[in-house]
Amino acid sequence: MAAPRVDGGLSAIIRPQAPALGHESASTHWLLWADVLAERMKKSLVFAWVLGCSLCLMLLSGCSDASYITPAMTFAYDDFGSEPTASSLLGPKGKDTQVIVRFASTRVTPPADGPDIRFVNTEKAMWFLRRQVRKMPKTEETAAERQRLQSTYGRLYDLYSTKRSSFLSSPGSTYGPGVDKALIMPPMPPGI
Repeated sequence: MAAPRVDGGLSAIIRPQAPALGHESASTHWLLWADVLAERMKKSLVFAWVLGCSLCLMLLSGCSDASYITPAMTFAYDDFGSEPTASSLLGPKGKDTQVIVRFASTRVTPPADGPDIRFVNTEKAMWFLRRQVRKMPKTEETAAERQRLQSTYGRLYDLYSTKRSSFLSSPGSTYGPGVDKALIMPPMPPGI
């Protein structure tokens, strides 16, 4: 008596049909069934291995800060004040130092080869500029530097407020209940 044929589905994976030989014994039937099952398991293990490796590569490629596409602005080193003032944020000034302000980590160590580029977090740069302008005495000697720092802050404020507005207007369900998104990107005043 032949077993009923199953077309696809979970039953076909669990109980595959062996080829009909006519006069097969029960042990031959189970050996054929075990061979088919082993072959399907090999294929699924290879698929799982390839899928796992692909996921690992995708996750590891996201660890580089070069893969983040975020708004950024390029400034001159002097836009953050004179070297004694700016060195606490940017490190020592190089020959042709550029400062890239972005929504990512701060990296002020210049690369060994290539151009002298410093990366600074937007929020950190804004707090630094506010602190420097407030510490600066209001005299005629410091008026030009004060104006330059305020101009740099104004350019950063435009970038920050645009990013913050889009962040706050996105649905909050991804951050979980009870998370105030306004605290993740705090409001900044438009001027110093």
